[in-house]
Amino acid sequence: METMELFSTFVEYEKWLAANKDKAQEYIKKNDVNFKNVQISTRAYNVLRINGLNYMSDIVFLSAEEINNLEMMNKTAADEILMFKKNYLRKHKKDITAFVIGTDDEKVSENRTIEFRAESATAD
Repeated sequence: METMELFSTFVEYEKWLAANKDKAQEYIKKNDVNFKNVQISTRAYNVLRINGLNYMSDIVFLSAEEINNLEMMNKTAADEILMFKKNYLRKHKKDITAFVIGTDDEKVSENRTIEFRAESATAD
């Protein structure tokens, strides 16, 4: 049987992360990204730096509105930062989920498959 994704949409995943913020933040801080070491535009980097946001853990729980409202932010830089954040979360999705749940990746997939089978059985 094919393993289903834990979350059907990225928005659903972001809501789950927010509900599990403390544990997710613990993972993110252990696997943090310093913006000075990544390929983002000078404008985006400077806006983040001016606002005291130097690491992924500083922005991961900021909403699009909060990022758009940062001092000296423009639409292009905001879009770039939001895409960088989204890509980070997608790349680390399984690891963050496993860390928050307190299990390894195989068990996360196994739990979802079992959950999916149970839902299918009750739907019949």
